[in-house]
Order: sequence, then structure tokens, then C-alpha cells
Amino acid sequence: MSTTRRLRIALGLLFTATFLMWLCIGREIHRGAPPLSGRVAITSGQVLITHTGFETGALVVFWLMLDVWIASKTAATERTRGGVLPKYAMLARKRE
Repeated sequence: MSTTRRLRIALGLLFTATFLMWLCIGREIHRGAPPLSGRVAITSGQVLITHTGFETGALVVFWLMLDVWIASKTAATERTRGGVLPKYAMLARKRE
């Protein structure tokens, strides 16, 4: 067996072992996480947020972060062409 083939097999085994290790660690973190409550209320009994609100908020944050990431990539591309998109001009100025 050639040295290159042995190195490729070793690298493949290393990647597989590392992936399995991270998978196990992630599972333990997920299992140990505290549960989300069904609702959050103040002492007077008024409900501030429900479980559905938590999920909706997480989705909103995800999409906002994705939009900002896309905007930064688009603004960088537009700057190289000589212009900046108006919607994201403020973001582009803050990063410079």
C-alpha cells in the first residue's frame, strides 16, 4: 500500500472519529439543556410570552441575521462595482 493511500485512509478515519465525537458532545448538550417553559408570566399573572412566541422570535432573529449577512456580501460586491445598494448603505458605512 502506498504512503499516499495510507495517509488518505488515516485522514478519513480522523475526520470520521472527529465528526462522531462532536455528534456525541452535541447530543449531551442538547439533552442537558433546560426545557423551555410553556409561558412566562409576571407575579400578577399577566403572560409575557408563550412557547410559540419563543419559537417565532428565534425564527425572526435567524432571518434578520441572514438578511444582514446577505446585505454585507451584496454591499461588498456593489462597492467593487462602484456603488452601494441604498437599502444597505448604512450597514456598509458602519463596517468601514
